[in-house]
Amino acid sequence: MSRLDSVRVSAASIHEITGDLHVYFGPEVYLEFLQMSGGYESWRLYIRGAETICMGGGQLAHFEKPKNA
Repeated sequence: MSRLDSVRVSAASIHEITGDLHVYFGPEVYLEFLQMSGGYESWRLYIRGAETICMGGGQLAHFEKPKNA
């Protein structure tokens, strides 16, 4: 992780079937967050107050930040 401290994220994607999250820092540098559980949250993503949670089985739950918050 320390090697990525000054590197910007270039792209991110979520695999539609599995719920795996891929965060790209360049053509050959990326992190994979694998959804390995059938019953527990495997990863959570916060961006500007909005939240995405990978639920058990690869389903995704999205929560938007309230407009007045």
